[in-house]
Amino acid sequence: MRLARITKAILLILACLPLLQFAYMGQFSRLILDDYDYLGVARDLGLWEAIIFWRNNWNGRYTDQVIYGIFARFGSDAPRMLTVLQLAVWLLSLTWLIKCALCRLKLESHRKSISLAAAALAIAAMINAFHTQQSLYWFTANVTYGVPLAAFFLYLVLVLKSTSVVDDSKWLIPAAIFGLAYCFLAAGFGELFMVLQFCALAYLLLLAVPFAKRSGRKTTVVLIAAGLASSAASFLIHISAPGVALRSASISPIESVSKRALPDLAQALAEGLFWLAGQEKTFAGFAMLFGVGLFAGLLIHKPPPGAPLRRRAELARGPLCCGIIVQLIFAPILWMHTSDHPAVLGQFSYAYSSVIVINLGLLLIFLFLLWRRRSFGALLLMNRDRLLIASGVVLLVVFALFAGALFRSVHLRASRFLFASATLLICMLAWQLTAALDDELLKRYGQAAMLITIAGALSYIVMVVIPLYTLGKLNGRITMPAVFMHVSLGLVWGAYTGYLMRRASSAIPAHETWLRRTGLSGLALALLIGAGIMLGRATLIPNLQAYAREWDERERLIISQRDSGLLDVVVKPLSFDLSWHLTFQRMSKPGVRRAASKYYGVNSISVQGDET
Repeated sequence: MRLARITKAILLILACLPLLQFAYMGQFSRLILDDYDYLGVARDLGLWEAIIFWRNNWNGRYTDQVIYGIFARFGSDAPRMLTVLQLAVWLLSLTWLIKCALCRLKLESHRKSISLAAAALAIAAMINAFHTQQSLYWFTANVTYGVPLAAFFLYLVLVLKSTSVVDDSKWLIPAAIFGLAYCFLAAGFGELFMVLQFCALAYLLLLAVPFAKRSGRKTTVVLIAAGLASSAASFLIHISAPGVALRSASISPIESVSKRALPDLAQALAEGLFWLAGQEKTFAGFAMLFGVGLFAGLLIHKPPPGAPLRRRAELARGPLCCGIIVQLIFAPILWMHTSDHPAVLGQFSYAYSSVIVINLGLLLIFLFLLWRRRSFGALLLMNRDRLLIASGVVLLVVFALFAGALFRSVHLRASRFLFASATLLICMLAWQLTAALDDELLKRYGQAAMLITIAGALSYIVMVVIPLYTLGKLNGRITMPAVFMHVSLGLVWGAYTGYLMRRASSAIPAHETWLRRTGLSGLALALLIGAGIMLGRATLIPNLQAYAREWDERERLIISQRDSGLLDVVVKPLSFDLSWHLTFQRMSKPGVRRAASKYYGVNSISVQGDET
């Protein structure tokens, strides 16, 4: 018993280490670009006047000014303080959300430990997978995109809690009032989050009617509908701001997708999704959380084994057809590539040709299984030993494909194909096991996994369509919710696959040993990827330390010269400039110089050796 507690404590510490490292690295963030403007206006004008100022000059946001007003008094300490606070709120809200979801799914074992570890790893995986680190180190980006995400996690907790309400009549009016106020404030952080919140609540409303318990259904529907109504009201406030037109006029003209035909928009959407969803760091986060979920499903949560096998003698047709379609889609994409050093067919390198072989091999295997699905069904589905062996083989292939997708030298097309194939095999395995086992609870878990997957896909579509339609370009920092959904799907499908495999086993020592080894292999995968994330990010720490030290020296120089009456300040260049690393804009930019000069109360700030 003592050994079990020690082991659990060690695993919790290991799970929290990547997040703690990100919190430490966030302590070296300082004021960048728009931070000078927003914090300066909040400091000089106060809350209400700041809202009016920005509404008339830039955008219709309002809740973000509360954050700027609170942190303006802390000056240059504001970014690092918000980083720690944001990570803490993310961890608290996501832990609570996962715990409520586990309660809703009636999973009792080690609920608190699983929730905390999964939340810490999911946040670390999300941060690592950000398409730009602006979402961690840039104060303004955190306020606009990070804080409202944590607020939405908390609202999801309330929605899940509302499904367990016993007496609807007592909670309808409080739910309506709270939903209106909370979602109205959350939508005030930014226009894009307001749209995402509206879409997410609309999706939840569609699910609440058929899936919520009868006793709490009215409260749940009222809570979600109130949030939808206040999000719509916030939209009117955002769009009616006079500063929106001024902001649009100040943005450099870009060919807007909104002026193109529908086929052009569809093509831009496909290209945007292919780029955003096909990042190596996102793959790493998904694979790490899949390993964690598999470990939890096999070893931590232990449902009774031996779910009844269905009396069917053929493999399910649906997953095999899906596998064939996906491989056919990727075939022309892979064959369009030409390697820098072609050695096979005068077009592909040896490494890339192996990916072509994998594509062809998987396609032929799926076709063969579809053709002989009755004979393979009789061979595998009626015998638990063979069913588990086949599941283990599929997982080995999945791990191998994950490894191939994460090699730095692999081409992006190959990496995306390998990751998509690994994800496809996971879904096909879960689909086949669900079809083979006669268990209604498994169907409910499968429905939950599919609904979360659909939500993840929709979040990507929203994050791509809105900026493309309005501006004609994508910005990595706005994709934070979609990235979180993407990496979290690894946890969902890992836990579901592990649960299925345990239910497919028998209560015999040989099966327990096999399940234990499989679960530990998932944990080893997660630890290996987590260590890689930490080591990869650790290389930036010396640069961040130098940046913070030199930035603080620069600020002390500006303040001392201002206090001595010298209002035209010249500062030394930074050996490592985080603002350039994140946004490609240094202090030498005229707009940045003007904002920083106004913030510090000097006439001008220039950098030595800079001609601009």
